[in-house]
Amino acid sequence: MEIEELKEKLRWYEDYARVVYGNKPNVDQYACDYADEQQRIRNGIDRWSDCEICEGEHFIVSNDEDGNEQVQKCDECNIFETDEEAQQHYKDFH
Repeated sequence: MEIEELKEKLRWYEDYARVVYGNKPNVDQYACDYADEQQRIRNGIDRWSDCEICEGEHFIVSNDEDGNEQVQKCDECNIFETDEEAQQHYKDFH
């Protein structure tokens, strides 16, 4: 294998491990889905990966008036239908 192919495979396993160590239910499926999503983004297959507003994350993390962390969907790429979906994604994968 070429070096770039090995690097890509390593990044996939890093993404997979990030989810596995999060101890989520149905860990294996979550991990595979997340790793596949990240690979699509890196390969430019994700049509919204170049969003300048959210930098391909599909959500924005900010602070509310009280300084509490707040996750909102990115209205520019609009992948998530609601803020709640974006918050669940953030909770599951970050």
